Amino acid sequence: MGKIAQDLLGEMQDFLSTLGEPARSFVAGIDWDMEERPLASAPLACLRHLDACAAIADAATEPMARLLAERGARLAWGQTYGPADFGQAFVDNYGWVELFGTRGHFVNDRIAAGFLL
Repeated sequence: MGKIAQDLLGEMQDFLSTLGEPARSFVAGIDWDMEERPLASAPLACLRHLDACAAIADAATEPMARLLAERGARLAWGQTYGPADFGQAFVDNYGWVELFGTRGHFVNDRIAAGFLL
């Protein structure tokens, strides 16, 4: 699990460093030296959309999107909602992964970031 999460963390840091103000000032406050948390992979049905996401990504986000498409199934994806909330079709096409935060692949008690499909 570690390599994919570490690679994504690097890609996210690289991408966020390209943002203009006020995002740049906000991102500058992130301590990128985070302890990695071992999490079991938990792929979801919605991951079938990752290739399409990578295909339409712009130049700035393509490295992250491609990495997610190629190796994202190894991450700990989750769902907050179930079929009773919005129906099975929604659940089959929805999921999130927290890269860093209080429950993410990297421990951070101040800020969380990840990906949502």
